[in-house]
Amino acid sequence: MSSQTGPTEYTGLFSRSTVKDLPGEFPPPVIVPPKEDHRHTFIILHGRGSTAEKFGPPLLESCTTLGEKLQDAFPHAKLIFLTASKNRATIYKRTYTHQWFDFWHMDSRFKRQELMVDGLHKAPTLGISSCKYIHEILQRETEQIGRNIVLWGLSQGCATSLIALLTWNGSPFAATVGMCGYLPLTNHMDDIMKTGSDSDDGNPFGHDGDHNDDALDQQNLPAQVRKVQKSSMALDTEARGT
Repeated sequence: MSSQTGPTEYTGLFSRSTVKDLPGEFPPPVIVPPKEDHRHTFIILHGRGSTAEKFGPPLLESCTTLGEKLQDAFPHAKLIFLTASKNRATIYKRTYTHQWFDFWHMDSRFKRQELMVDGLHKAPTLGISSCKYIHEILQRETEQIGRNIVLWGLSQGCATSLIALLTWNGSPFAATVGMCGYLPLTNHMDDIMKTGSDSDDGNPFGHDGDHNDDALDQQNLPAQVRKVQKSSMALDTEARGT
């Protein structure tokens, strides 16, 4: 994909100043209306340290190999660019930055995963959590447009969209798209998966059809991942007394 620089047709939409963004508060989303009748909604999340104002215009001006921009390819789509709340980043000596959750370093993303929990799940001292905020947007859009919704994220935005998907209890929606991302809170997942797969070792009747719900979950990887993610967030929150 190629992109352009300088003023564009979207410049006015993305002109909001971020100077007054308050810690723990989500700035208003930037909404790009569809070019034709509204039939779809894309909810788009930037990476850590970015904002809708920084991320949106280059994405909208990028062209595919066929020369199409995003709104040319999807003229019926309303585009909602979200901005993460501004919070202290541990890796940056606790300076403030826009981030969906606190995080250590990409080269060490399996370390200090407890930092992720507040921003993703509960955020007791930071206001509303990122997942709750995204769920509120999803709920509103599903009520308006049905299931024709795409949740789309880059880097930390991708990671957040995956957790928002796995913890979503509302109506089904069309898709989640991730770019250059990862699944957070995976430290204990391998052990839990292995425990589930080994639960019938030595039992010649273990796969004879006499399964309970937990056993069925062990055969269902998406359901098991969802359960592990929810458990990880709950256990980490309880362990820290929040």
